[in-house]
Amino acid sequence: VPKAGRTASEAGLLAQCRLAGIVPDGVLPAPLGLYNAYRADQPPDGTDVLVDIGAENTDLLIVERGNLRWMRSVTMAGDQITRTLEKKFHIPFEEAEKLKRNVANAKQAERLFGVMKPVLRTLTGEIQRSLGYYRAQHEGVRIRRVVAIGGGFRLPGMVAFFREVLQYPVE
Repeated sequence: VPKAGRTASEAGLLAQCRLAGIVPDGVLPAPLGLYNAYRADQPPDGTDVLVDIGAENTDLLIVERGNLRWMRSVTMAGDQITRTLEKKFHIPFEEAEKLKRNVANAKQAERLFGVMKPVLRTLTGEIQRSLGYYRAQHEGVRIRRVVAIGGGFRLPGMVAFFREVLQYPVE
């Protein structure tokens, strides 16, 4: 029986662990796991913005000299792009997902990008607003780069699109 406040996915993961004979010490929210991985791999200098585009949400973390300073989760991500394709072309979600993942090889790639761009502009707009808010609260902060993480950045052209819209180096 899941404890109060636990999501169904957390409860399911814990149940799978029990079935496998694994007893976890605890559950760490995904953004904090991302931060720990980043911190273990990167030198603690400058201010970086981590953008993790998953299926259901996009996590935004700001790390200054190795320390997590701010984070936000936006409920717009890869599935939103898929749902947009699904509605536009009246196709099942699974087919839209396949179309999204293979957009670079599609005969009508330009048209598909045109359908996806409004969602991507909304997402990058949310990121820009978040960064603007953070910069207003922390005068003088200089963002060094955006670190692109997650399955959403596997889409062809995503890094270049984010670089162009956000006007920061994106790696």
